[in-house]
Amino acid sequence: MCDLCRLPERAGDTIHNAALCVSAEGELLGNHRKIQLYGPEEAKRFTAGARYTVFDLAGRKAAILICYDVEFAPHIAALKRRGVEIILAPTAAMDPFEHVGEHVVPAMAANHGLSIAYANLCGTEAHLSYFGGSVVAGADGKVLASAGRSPAMLLATVRACYDPTTLSTQERDFRPVSDEA
Repeated sequence: MCDLCRLPERAGDTIHNAALCVSAEGELLGNHRKIQLYGPEEAKRFTAGARYTVFDLAGRKAAILICYDVEFAPHIAALKRRGVEIILAPTAAMDPFEHVGEHVVPAMAANHGLSIAYANLCGTEAHLSYFGGSVVAGADGKVLASAGRSPAMLLATVRACYDPTTLSTQERDFRPVSDEA
């Protein structure tokens, strides 16, 4: 297992919105820098990351995406192509974006055939109100565990193997079209 924490990370003259995954033995497994900065305020404070963070977690291929990163299907698809089985997504999503944990995360998991553990803040900080709503979604899109607006610890068993007939075939079946008539 691992601990996941978010922090501002200084790299030379820049600061990144980062998340670390550390093993129970204290080994750094992954250090992700947020790719999709949300709004002008975050862009003023942080420099966007430019790469994915993929690592081994208990014998499974895992990745970290931070907050807004997990809402972009191209990022999820790219990680799936790299063989990622589970995405760890620490977030600080605020009201009124409850739909992300309720709908977007399970849909991303289902559409791309990988599991996502989405851990959101809850409560208030300064002028922001965080809705909680942490969720663990399996590769078939089924919600394995979810939280309400209050602090909670989620425990879920993320299966290593799914019946292929229950998983999305969108990547294989996708047929691009030209907009030119």
